[in-house]
Amino acid sequence: MSGRTLSFVEPARARLARGPGGLVLDLDGVTTVKLTPRRAYPWSAATAFIALLNDKEETVAMIEDATKLDDASRRALDDELAERRFLPVIRRIESLVYLRNLYEWVVETD
Repeated sequence: MSGRTLSFVEPARARLARGPGGLVLDLDGVTTVKLTPRRAYPWSAATAFIALLNDKEETVAMIEDATKLDDASRRALDDELAERRFLPVIRRIESLVYLRNLYEWVVETD
């Protein structure tokens, strides 16, 4: 991203919808397609600082606060994030080994 400025999306000027390959962003009549949303850490702040990445994994826009989007845009964003989220449930811990300030976990997941 060298030489580029990160653009925060103004919620009143932006519309998000789901399309083939990801989100579609309409910002003041300019449409960008196939965007992938990514949450920033901490994940406990689930509606703050959501990046919209293009197919080259470059951040093209940032949503500072998703709760300020219109209802349809918020639903599209939430649906896309839910589809891409991977959160396995640990069913059993097989082993846990301490190796030089790191732990190696072997687990069974769902």
